[in-house]
Amino acid sequence: MNDVATAQTSRFRGTLLWLIWTLTRRRWQRQNKILRVFAIVLTAIALPLTVLLFFTALGVGVLFLPHLELDRIVFIWAVLCSMYIYVRVMGLWISLQQDQGLPMDKLLHLPMAFGRGFAMNFLISQLTFSFLFFAPLFLGLAIACITVFGLMNLPLLLLVAALIFCVSTVIYQFQCWLLSSVSNKQHRIIWAQLLFLSVVMLAQAPNLYSLYSRSQQDAAVDTHPIAKDVDRVEAIESPPSPDQTVESDRLLSKSWTDGWIHTNTNVDATAAWRTWLATVVLFAIGGLSLRSSFSSSMARYMDGQSKSRRQGSKSKRWLRREVDRTVIAQSQPLAVCQVTLRSWFRSVPGKMSLLAPLFFIVMLIALGLIYPTILAAKNLPLAMFAVVAIGGLPPALAINMFAFDGLGFRLYLTSGIDMRNVLLGKFLALLAIYTAVGSAISLIFLLLTDIALLRAVGALFQMGVWICVFFFLGVYWSTTYPYAVSVKSMRANGGIAPVVAFLLETLAIAILLITGYVTIHLEDGAGRTPWYLIASLIQFVVVVFVASWLLDRLSSHVNKKASSIVLKLDVQT
Repeated sequence: MNDVATAQTSRFRGTLLWLIWTLTRRRWQRQNKILRVFAIVLTAIALPLTVLLFFTALGVGVLFLPHLELDRIVFIWAVLCSMYIYVRVMGLWISLQQDQGLPMDKLLHLPMAFGRGFAMNFLISQLTFSFLFFAPLFLGLAIACITVFGLMNLPLLLLVAALIFCVSTVIYQFQCWLLSSVSNKQHRIIWAQLLFLSVVMLAQAPNLYSLYSRSQQDAAVDTHPIAKDVDRVEAIESPPSPDQTVESDRLLSKSWTDGWIHTNTNVDATAAWRTWLATVVLFAIGGLSLRSSFSSSMARYMDGQSKSRRQGSKSKRWLRREVDRTVIAQSQPLAVCQVTLRSWFRSVPGKMSLLAPLFFIVMLIALGLIYPTILAAKNLPLAMFAVVAIGGLPPALAINMFAFDGLGFRLYLTSGIDMRNVLLGKFLALLAIYTAVGSAISLIFLLLTDIALLRAVGALFQMGVWICVFFFLGVYWSTTYPYAVSVKSMRANGGIAPVVAFLLETLAIAILLITGYVTIHLEDGAGRTPWYLIASLIQFVVVVFVASWLLDRLSSHVNKKASSIVLKLDVQT
């Protein structure tokens, strides 16, 4: 009996290793040659690199820790912990855009209990670059601290293990939550992009705060320019005193909560309770996260498959249902506007393009608080131009507007909707989004600067002119050079065509921007006459008349190109 069990166990282990190797090899085959070679080399040197990092951290720690003050050791631990958490979050962002190395649905086909499969999936998911790089560094540095400062720091090993376990389980819980609540892969990719933007903005927070503090100090100094230059030269030439350096490091260490790793490198025995308290708390958080991950995974794989299939079958018919309902309930342009907005919101490129103006607004507020000259009244048209032509929607949505409809373009052709109303509805969708964005930018300038209200209104009218120009050039380009866009990824198959279109339309708007700056200079030199508002109104009226004339001709042009548009989109899809 024991021989049979041993043979089954060995056969099971061989099958599991074969499954892991097959999935890894197929994942490498789907990548390009450079990434494939890099992945193979990294896998081959993973174990030797881990051993080398451990002995390097141990040797460097034993040699240099006796000569460092406690605040310096605190600084080293703080930097390592911050880098570890940051790299783990970035690894989470990458993993959310890819398939799991050994997903649970593959393990459940093997003869094993669910708990064992869950444990194996958790352990395999932890074999990442961040773990293989930082775990030996933490372990080597902890053993070095024990060797240098004595056995009273022996609990530091448990605290290091608790930190790694807590971070790993919390990240794994977030992955399980996404898999259980967001079954659609495109939604997980959107979460990954949001996570990436959040990490980037948080990473820039210390730099922005430093710049803001520096600008406040410069504004507070009210001395003669020559004296200010002399003070700056003296500050550059004289290095910071040791007291200032130690105080800055001590301030950094105090920013970490008591009970973390850096508070336990001290040889003071009275702080031992902090080590044990932090260890227990971190292990408790990790255990609760792992239990929650197990519950959500069991609910997903044991009960949620049929429900997700039913929801998936319903979601495929949403576009036809929305087209039929909205066309009957209201006017055709408003119906197309509503369907277009929903198509943009449901696609990954559309959502990311919609996030771009929000990111620009946040950065504009931050930079405006640091450098008030950025929010000068003359820079309002430039901010509008940056949103419309660089950081906004038209590069992704207006240049190739029919590709994001999917089957919607076929429905427009077969439902009897006038193509003029289709184009008008798409223009209303674009105008609605940019009206909100432009109003937000104008409100920022009104609140943070002393800009006149008429100039802000003129900037909104000028943005309307730019959107009209961008839209009609985009309609022509969308019908002449259409290309397919996947609604589940950011990949496009348009080649050089969208790049050329983006450059041409940006050049057209830049020419109109020059006229705006000319009128702003005239307004600044002519007293109270709102030349900028007058010029923007004249441009807007002219563009509206030209747009009404072009709309009929562009609609007939789209009708002539309809069959070729459908054919190109189907072929490239």
